[in-house]
Amino acid sequence: MRVESNYGVSLDVSVAGRGPGVVLVSGALDDGAELRPLAELLADEFTTVVYSRRGRGTSGDAADSSVDDEIGDLRAVVAAVVDGPASVVGSSSGGLLALRAAAAGAPISRLVVWEPPFDVTDGATPRHRSYSHALAVALDRGDRGAALELAMRAWGSPPEVIAGARRSPFWAPLLDLAPTLRYDAAVMDDGEALADLFRTVDVPVLVATSTGTSVEMADLADGFFDTAATALVALLPQAERISVPQQGHEMDARAVVSAVRPFLRGRTQREIG
Repeated sequence: MRVESNYGVSLDVSVAGRGPGVVLVSGALDDGAELRPLAELLADEFTTVVYSRRGRGTSGDAADSSVDDEIGDLRAVVAAVVDGPASVVGSSSGGLLALRAAAAGAPISRLVVWEPPFDVTDGATPRHRSYSHALAVALDRGDRGAALELAMRAWGSPPEVIAGARRSPFWAPLLDLAPTLRYDAAVMDDGEALADLFRTVDVPVLVATSTGTSVEMADLADGFFDTAATALVALLPQAERISVPQQGHEMDARAVVSAVRPFLRGRTQREIG
């Protein structure tokens, strides 16, 4: 189905199942495909909603789109599909977008964030600003390949992984998504300001991370996502923490579903035991 958001942007939305609404928000360089397996597994109990964020897949886009526009997109999707507030599952930078939406008062009842890249390491803010500037320069000159390489280096991809990606059949589809890297960079901007925002998120949040590491992110600081998760839990008024036994950053739906389903039903980790 199509959902109309602000500035005439039309979003591609997939709906499955029946029950309480769960909206899934993808991370960088994903048009929603990585989250569809989890949506399918949850559809036996929930109405699951996966949408392609603006500029991805067949969803539209608009010049100078902002984080507020993406929050508006999430609001529009919830309003079009779900009767009342929805639970939201956000993956990686999509988790940070969902947290920002919750802080802005979007109709979110509870929230799962998977491996959010909330960088609290030394020098994070100037490092991210430098990345965002270099990314904008590359995209403004039309060099999508350079933009992808910048993003991969920022995510801890070693040179050999980047070289392999360039030779792979997946490179061309990634080039199509490269312009949307601006939006994820904006979502992650200024960790200090984000910290103040996240302190105002007054809904239950489950912060989930993998017990393993990704070869594609081998150059990230050790325990990067665990450190990020710990920092988030300390900031969020109603946060819980869980580690899922799986290998890597990309979500393994079968490993994750049993961990998040009880939370989406309304139970706390303490109740689950």
